[in-house]
Amino acid sequence: MCFFVGNDFLPHLLSLEIRENAIDRLIKLYKNMVYQTGGWLTEDGEVNVDRVRIIMVELGKVEDEIFKERQVWDSMDVFKLWS
Repeated sequence: MCFFVGNDFLPHLLSLEIRENAIDRLIKLYKNMVYQTGGWLTEDGEVNVDRVRIIMVELGKVEDEIFKERQVWDSMDVFKLWS
């Protein structure tokens, strides 16, 4: 799941930034969804795409909230607060 957050070789999903606790968000989402998915994301070393799709759909449901929060933080100019 951490590959969705990106690494040196893969780009991250736009809604997932490590500095915004993306790994914690994914783990929490996965823990909440594991029963609905019917099992683990991998089975016998193979990725179960249907289960991954369920997780991605749930992530998609909160993307608007993520982008709105990011916009608020990005619009805050820290230097203006100090002057």
